[in-house]
Amino acid sequence: MKTSAKPKRYISYALLYFSYFFGMGIFGSILSIYLAGIGKADSEISLIVSASGILTMALQPVFGIVYDKLRRDRTVSVVLLLLSGVTGVLFAVTKSTPLLFLFNGLSMTFLNGVNPVAERLATGAKYRYGLIRLWGAVGYAVSTQTAGLVYEHVSPRFNFWLFGAAALVTALAFMLTTDNAARTDTSEGKPAERGGPILRTLARNRPYLLFAAISFLFSGSASANGTYLSLLLGDLLGSTSQVGTVLFLGTMMEIPIILFSNRYMDRLSGKALLRVDFALLIIQFAVYAFVPNAAAVSAVLFFCKSTATMLYIMVTLKIVLNLVDERCSATALSIVATVKAVGGVVIPIAAGFVSDAFGRSAVFVLLLGFAVLGFVLSAFLKMPENSKELF
Repeated sequence: MKTSAKPKRYISYALLYFSYFFGMGIFGSILSIYLAGIGKADSEISLIVSASGILTMALQPVFGIVYDKLRRDRTVSVVLLLLSGVTGVLFAVTKSTPLLFLFNGLSMTFLNGVNPVAERLATGAKYRYGLIRLWGAVGYAVSTQTAGLVYEHVSPRFNFWLFGAAALVTALAFMLTTDNAARTDTSEGKPAERGGPILRTLARNRPYLLFAAISFLFSGSASANGTYLSLLLGDLLGSTSQVGTVLFLGTMMEIPIILFSNRYMDRLSGKALLRVDFALLIIQFAVYAFVPNAAAVSAVLFFCKSTATMLYIMVTLKIVLNLVDERCSATALSIVATVKAVGGVVIPIAAGFVSDAFGRSAVFVLLLGFAVLGFVLSAFLKMPENSKELF
């Protein structure tokens, strides 16, 4: 049972999660609309959006090994956040497709590099996971509404300056979380193995490898969904601020999922949770593909989109931290993040070509097929009988 701690310490966690996910949302929620607004074709949009996945494939495992070997989680995280803020601001000052690709990729890769540590911080803190992670949902929800309003009434580019500010605030908040929820810069104990032994150990873990493959399908489908759902809503609603409002309301559904995570995450098996998650994707893509109605799309988005993505974040923690040793947990989470990034490259690029050739409705038919495949594969995942209580 997790106990309470000092209020000032809780505020540092709340600020960290709010600003981290505010930055993620302010950059990503209207990215495809911004790119379309500056004249990029659907295939170019898919290429630029996929940049984070391409660069993550190269850098995310490196980040994980650095975390596990140095065991200086906060120092490494602060450096990554500052780099993310700088490249995010640079994204705002160019219209060149190659530079947009580069700066989007670097911004999101540096930001995503911090995510495994931030999530592990929440599961190991003295507060219940839901009470900390709740602020991430609030930050993301606020960012989606803010992004639409800023886009229409201030300047589309100003969203990326806000992203830079959010990255800076997150870095400051990381330095304020001084308890032992994550491995501190002065942590003691048995050092992590070198990169080679860690990778060989993970390569022999078949359930872990299967989950990584499932994550490829989920993340790739969710990434393409994020890109093309915004465009679909723009077509149906005709207003960027209205799109932001719908996304804001949908994101708010994360709050009960997070807040009551202690009621179900430790009680249900990883396999059951995976099947629920893919069922939510199947419902979404079926409606988006075959019922292109503003009310129907908005309703399904509200109940399913953020619910599915938030649940998968927690499922990833539950499964990976139960399948691997703690000393290689950062590497294991980073490799899964890399595989997700691969999915976030391959599937959105494929979706871009499908959209150009057959229209946006065909994209969701493609994603529906991937969701069904993920649902089937999740039935074969084997989990340990005694799971750690994380939530």
